[in-house]
Amino acid sequence: MNMTNLTIIIPVYNIEEYLVRCLDSICSLKHDVHVILIDDGSMDSSGQICDSYTKKDKRFSAVHKHNEGLVLARKSGIDAVRTEYFTFIDSDDYIDSDVYDDMLDELLVEQNKNVDIMCVGMTEEYMGKCFLKHNNYPSGLYAGEALEKLCCGMLSKGEFFNFGILPNTVCKIYRTSFVRSNPISISPCVRIGEDADMTYQLMIKAKEVLISDYAPYHYCRREGSMMWKKVSTESIDGLEEDLTKAFEKVSVSSERMMKQLRDYMAFVTLLCDPQRLLASDSFFAKSDDRIALYGAGGVGRAVRYGMDNQFSLWVDKNSANCKTDDVLPVERLIDDQDAYDKIFIAISSVKTCRDIKASLISMGVKKPIYYYGMENETDEA
Repeated sequence: MNMTNLTIIIPVYNIEEYLVRCLDSICSLKHDVHVILIDDGSMDSSGQICDSYTKKDKRFSAVHKHNEGLVLARKSGIDAVRTEYFTFIDSDDYIDSDVYDDMLDELLVEQNKNVDIMCVGMTEEYMGKCFLKHNNYPSGLYAGEALEKLCCGMLSKGEFFNFGILPNTVCKIYRTSFVRSNPISISPCVRIGEDADMTYQLMIKAKEVLISDYAPYHYCRREGSMMWKKVSTESIDGLEEDLTKAFEKVSVSSERMMKQLRDYMAFVTLLCDPQRLLASDSFFAKSDDRIALYGAGGVGRAVRYGMDNQFSLWVDKNSANCKTDDVLPVERLIDDQDAYDKIFIAISSVKTCRDIKASLISMGVKKPIYYYGMENETDEA
């Protein structure tokens, strides 16, 4: 097929350490894709790196602009697209060679010719491990009533917290004409969840969505990335307001749409401002309680550094791979039960939390165990 149907948009900002790896992975593609590098006012050598690739590979072009943030950088890229389809790559990630061959072949078969968005999976890399992440719906074409049902579970499907459709724009291929004819509004204050803000607003406008099991994208999670940082209340509220306004305009079940939005915003707040979400929880009400924190992943780190509580212990089953000396092996919860009064499991998946709680109890932990999203929020172990 003709790969010039596809443009890859890459927003770039102060990412010199990882940018070459990203761009080299694209250079390995054998097809004539168009690559637009949006240098969003970088103050390191990222802009020069972009220019060097435009000189050695004719498929690359660069746009240099003053810093306005990710949302407007992406908009600049979309405005410059001249192909039928486009996608995004984050400048600190990378892709497999020949990544788009099979995806576009599937997208362009006769029955899929009217698809507005193609959703695929990705490989998440963190702490030397790889985790395959897929959308939580079967592969296939969704339209009409089937698409309406999908949209009612796209942010949160099942127990807290499982995405129905991954929010990441990097594992989507968009039809250019569809995006341009369906403008969305993203508040300037939004600095977290920009992907979700774009993805879910476009999903409810789409007429046809194609889901595939491909997972060719390598999402490299870093401790310095936005998801580790506490963000402003204004940013979180702006994200919720954007999606609320968009969802209020659709004809599908408003109750189900708003329920999943509430779950999603609780998840975002747990990651970005846990003090706001958990401070009023009865589990954290007694300031003199000594709490052991289980989990050193995204939620665990957010809770550890975002809560006012001074946790008496911090444990994780992968403590040996953690970069901080504060994280101890899980066995400390069994061997040193006099050092804490209760345990908070800081992991986003309720199912995983439930399994961990059962495991700790079977290992002999006698103290109360709690996690966000428990059906019965008591101190009973």
